[in-house]
Amino acid sequence: QRDISYQNLIHDMKLMLLKFAEEKSFSVDSGGGGPQSNLHTLPYMAHVALYTINSSRASGREERSLETWLDSPPSQWCGQATAVDGPFYQTTAAMLLLSRDKWSSKRAHILQRLLLTVHVRHVS
Repeated sequence: QRDISYQNLIHDMKLMLLKFAEEKSFSVDSGGGGPQSNLHTLPYMAHVALYTINSSRASGREERSLETWLDSPPSQWCGQATAVDGPFYQTTAAMLLLSRDKWSSKRAHILQRLLLTVHVRHVS
């Protein structure tokens, strides 16, 4: 029996947001429904992810992981661009874990990372 963890939920949220941003069909994975109806599940997924993170006392570990990613030097950004738990995963986690003030101060930095990620993935 597999344990469904908050990491799976964050990955699912990440994939859903990427699919929406790239205007891809949701019917392949969900069996139907348009983008709007599929995105209505995001708040529920976020709630379950946050509940699981908080009840399993993983928030400290996840926040440290996110801070490590945010503080990594630009020389590591290209290598992180293709990682499974790279910029798209970390951005989704940041939306769940960062306070509004911290998000406001870090969002331009996160956008730089996302732009580089898209470029690296496009040329490779």
